[in-house]
Amino acid sequence: MRDASRSDGTHGQAQVLRLEEGARVRCAAVTLAKVESSIVSLGDALATLPGLNCPPKCPAEPAEGWVAVRRESLFVRGRYSKTARGVSQTAWRLEGQEGLYRSVEEVAADHLAPLFGAADSRLHGSGREDVDVRMLGGGRPFVLELKQPRISSVSQAAIDQAAMRINRSPEGVTVTELRLATTSDVDAVTAGAGDKRKEYAALVRCKAAVTPEFLRERLDAVKELAVCQTTPVRVLHRRSLMDRPKVIHGMRTRWVNAHWFVLRLVTSAGAYVKEFVHGDLGRTQPNVGALLGDEGGADILQLDVLNVLAPGEECFHGPMDALVPADEPAAAAERGWRLTDAGVWVRRAPAEP
Repeated sequence: MRDASRSDGTHGQAQVLRLEEGARVRCAAVTLAKVESSIVSLGDALATLPGLNCPPKCPAEPAEGWVAVRRESLFVRGRYSKTARGVSQTAWRLEGQEGLYRSVEEVAADHLAPLFGAADSRLHGSGREDVDVRMLGGGRPFVLELKQPRISSVSQAAIDQAAMRINRSPEGVTVTELRLATTSDVDAVTAGAGDKRKEYAALVRCKAAVTPEFLRERLDAVKELAVCQTTPVRVLHRRSLMDRPKVIHGMRTRWVNAHWFVLRLVTSAGAYVKEFVHGDLGRTQPNVGALLGDEGGADILQLDVLNVLAPGEECFHGPMDALVPADEPAAAAERGWRLTDAGVWVRRAPAEP
């Protein structure tokens, strides 16, 4: 037993010696000269690559770095109206230059951006109207994003003071319900734009003579009219060519004389009202001219947005109905009507029986 153990130990030592010798031979083959030679060969190969300096040149000047600190945007929401034409919703900038028109965005930013020490701003609206269209009634919901604000704590009283200054602007822009908001308010305003109905008033001229009775028969009686609008010619440069199905929920007319009348209508979001009136060379069907029996025989002179209605809401303007007598506000409130800051009665539409 003792001899066997000694034999096994001698064999193990011999195996270890052989492994050590093999390691010494392999290490001896990797000399410092060989390592240096390999590095030089690698450098020569890298030097042949275009645009690569190897070894790199020593910089003539010390390296410089910078750190940018950005603050999250702040938001103010409300509703805007504009009582003058020639005012766009957002700023027009052509190749970095200011556009021809002042905008709601610029008027609001002139008074709100300094309040927050903001470096820039951007207006997010619930839809938009053309530059030659007034925004009346209860106003259009919007959120003004104030970028890089240096002041984060602003009181509601200061915001109310800014609103008063905006409402005195010569551009005819007014704001209501102005308050601090969040990013979720931006999503709510922009995402809901496609679900809101719009109420308009248009001044229309028709070639053929019409009577009040004829208008009531051909237009006032129309409800939930399905309309197909091919992309209008005036916006083809910035809108894809496609057919857009829209709905005219209702119309009401006020006869002025044999060739002029005021058309008030409620449409689905995104309807091109100007094209619905004049037909856009037949690209909108049906249109007012066709409904009057004279394709292309109607044209629009002026257009106003009267209200932006949330889903399920309806509004009332007084002169054309007798639903809410002006001298009975309490009775109107009992029937579900509320008076907005802009003096427009709005309520949730009653469910149909």
